[in-house]
Amino acid sequence: MSDGNRTVAALVLNIVRQIHGVYRRLDTASTAGGGTAITQPGVLLIDEVDAHLHVTC
Repeated sequence: MSDGNRTVAALVLNIVRQIHGVYRRLDTASTAGGGTAITQPGVLLIDEVDAHLHVTC
């Protein structure tokens, strides 16, 4: 796995961990594209977002 992909995966998993820590559960819903979304309310601020935009699929 590339460093960029690893960084984004770590960012997403850290966000999920923080949400679970606050709400003590993860409410999820299926999306139209076949994915899964976490439905707890909140505001997410990412500092230096350009550090996370260099991932290519």
